[in-house]
Amino acid sequence: MNDILLDIRDLEVSYDTEDGIVRAVNGIDLQVRRGKTLGIVGETGAGKTTTAKSILRLLPERTGNIRSGSIAFDGEDLLALSVDDMQSRIRGEKISMIFQDPMSSLNPVITIGDQIAEVLELHQETKDGNPGRKRAKKRAPEIDARVDQILNMVGIPTERKNEYPHQFSGGMKQRVVIAMALVCDPALVIADEPTTALDVTIQAQVLELMKQLAREGMTMVVVTHEMGFATEVG
Repeated sequence: MNDILLDIRDLEVSYDTEDGIVRAVNGIDLQVRRGKTLGIVGETGAGKTTTAKSILRLLPERTGNIRSGSIAFDGEDLLALSVDDMQSRIRGEKISMIFQDPMSSLNPVITIGDQIAEVLELHQETKDGNPGRKRAKKRAPEIDARVDQILNMVGIPTERKNEYPHQFSGGMKQRVVIAMALVCDPALVIADEPTTALDVTIQAQVLELMKQLAREGMTMVVVTHEMGFATEVG
């Protein structure tokens, strides 16, 4: 098995704006080894998030452009895949992303348990070959068991799975977002400024959780503007 899980070569990314073309990433090369954590550190506007979103092909459709380079994941060229393949086989299933703001990552009218379960159900439907079918009203016991397991992993009591996002603190919301990213047991997790929207006390709690994941051998790319955070996680 190849030790290199993610291999990016000479990646160039730009944005089309009213003022012209903005070159956000210029010829970046990086490799991520299995079971290791890579930190991408830089000031605001350096292209960190653009690089992270390029891996999952989540750039704005009309303005974001991968101009050149290659992104290989586990030996597969991600830039050669269709949007459907990225959605059904890669995003969430093999590569997941923890976004900056937990407030905008959660649906306020759906319980956290249902939101985590939905990730599992969507990928299970794809594996069954019928992604368009209507979900059963009663959830499968194995999905409920996995939801409980992942909530325990991120330190949220399972009895709170029927509560809504507004009933949780900022740090707990971020733990829910992390649970959603981990629930399908992806091979790679990209954490994009996972503590930016949190106060100092909550940042420390999320940092400890990230360090725990690193100790357990999770392969991660951590995007941050704080050198100390990247050093602590890695």
